Amino acid sequence: MRWRTILCAGGLLGAAGIAVAGGWGSAVTIAGYYVYDGGGAYITTSGNTNPDACSSSHYLYINTDAPRFREIWAQVLTAHSTGSTVSLRYEGCSPGGTYPRVIAVAVPNVW
Repeated sequence: MRWRTILCAGGLLGAAGIAVAGGWGSAVTIAGYYVYDGGGAYITTSGNTNPDACSSSHYLYINTDAPRFREIWAQVLTAHSTGSTVSLRYEGCSPGGTYPRVIAVAVPNVW
């Protein structure tokens, strides 16, 4: 019985190590943005974060096929043009695992 408990606990700890980190980052400013006609939008910030250990954090990826892409992109453009700080929510990496994927943009202290 004791060995089963130890093995089960070890398995749970091992599985926890592969969980996606993601989550909200600290407040940053949008330094630049790029949209490609083949799909994919990219931003750079004053402090890119890479919580899921993607191969590069030089750019941050936003999926242009996401249901709320237009709303997210409007926040990016507004924040960049006004110099406002935003918080970004990360989840996984871009296709191919290259850049951190941003799934939400929030203006700090408004929610």
